[in-house]
Amino acid sequence: MSSDPSRNEAERLTFLRTDLNFLKSEIARRSGLQERALALYLAVVAFATIRVAAAEGLLLAVPAVWTAAWLTTVFWAREHLEIVRLAGVVRDRVATPAASILGCHPGALVPSEVWEGDEGIDSHTRSLHRQFQWIALVVIPSILTVVALWTRPVAISKLYHLKEPHVWLALVSVAAGVHIVCVLRGTRARQSGVAR
Repeated sequence: MSSDPSRNEAERLTFLRTDLNFLKSEIARRSGLQERALALYLAVVAFATIRVAAAEGLLLAVPAVWTAAWLTTVFWAREHLEIVRLAGVVRDRVATPAASILGCHPGALVPSEVWEGDEGIDSHTRSLHRQFQWIALVVIPSILTVVALWTRPVAISKLYHLKEPHVWLALVSVAAGVHIVCVLRGTRARQSGVAR
């Protein structure tokens, strides 16, 4: 860096712009991964729905949906937290120093990040997002489970035999369902700022 203050500021802004571009591309990459994970999960749901309707592969279809829902939930939550962290880095370590050099508010430089007093997503959009998550990751697997068990009472009777694989697959399904509910409730609490 040179000794000229204006040249130093210009060089620093160049570095900050490079950081901003990298962070924004990383946020976009992670968001794309979330979309692909959700698409893969929905493909598993479609496959399992066909299997449940055809009475084939019931032993694996329902636990597969619950396991896919669990993996999708954990992956989505992990990527969401990383996106929020990266947005904080953009806001605190890129926009704030750049704004001090340029003499403006950091929100004017990076309006896509959430600033104090701005909720980022309106309550209606947030509500639709939560509804989608609960329906896709809890309600659909629950309905498939009920339909599979309702139409096959013999499968229910096998749940009492501990040596049968049905028992262990049922336990995997229940454990995945409980964990999904906990993750979704925890995500909602973090977004609303209320600790649960």
